[in-house]
Amino acid sequence: MTTGQHHPTIRPATGPDLDALQALARRTIDICYRGFLGDEAVDWFVGSGASDEHVRGHLEQGHVHCLDLETFPDNVTARSFYDSCGWVLGDRLEDEGPAKLEYTKSAGD
Repeated sequence: MTTGQHHPTIRPATGPDLDALQALARRTIDICYRGFLGDEAVDWFVGSGASDEHVRGHLEQGHVHCLDLETFPDNVTARSFYDSCGWVLGDRLEDEGPAKLEYTKSAGD
């Protein structure tokens, strides 16, 4: 009997993962960044290929080995979900705009 809970396998990204990683980055930026970057900046970043090149550069340098998530400190539902799935709470991100918390998940977690 299964519980319905899926525990993904995390492994270092390799060259064949590039297209999927770029598509994931484009979808994430398109959906999540408009609220604070605005439509024009998001459309440019995704449409110009800068997002794809950013991911390609990290993969070529061997830097795509963990996943990062950000959430707001008051988002109890998201924080509870991330905690239950084994994400590791990192730093509080302080920059312009509202405060955010960073969660990470890597092959070693």
